[in-house]
Amino acid sequence: MTIGYNIRRIRELKKISQDYIAHKLGISERAYSKIENENSRLKVDALVKISEILEVGIDDIINYDDQRIYNNIFNNNSDNNKGNLIFNDSNSNETLNAILNLTGSITELSKKMGDIIGKFKT
Repeated sequence: MTIGYNIRRIRELKKISQDYIAHKLGISERAYSKIENENSRLKVDALVKISEILEVGIDDIINYDDQRIYNNIFNNNSDNNKGNLIFNDSNSNETLNAILNLTGSITELSKKMGDIIGKFKT
């Protein structure tokens, strides 16, 4: 299996749209589709960001294992609705934008915490 195929499998298992990931990456859905279909060269920084969006490790993408990913998804979601978003037409864009902004802030905070922890390790 290829990395693009592995990304698609994980994305589909997590019920995340190509459009959502493309938006988070700052690229078009068509450009993102080319990544999954191996029609575009995947850069390391894009792979890192995709792994963050999918909430899996890079190793999970490269060495894809159905059972490990399945366990990761369903063991981390104790109730069946956790992580599922339901939108109505009147607020979906505003809500999605708010979620994307919050997710970006959390990712930045996580990176800063990683940098701080890294300083203590050396």
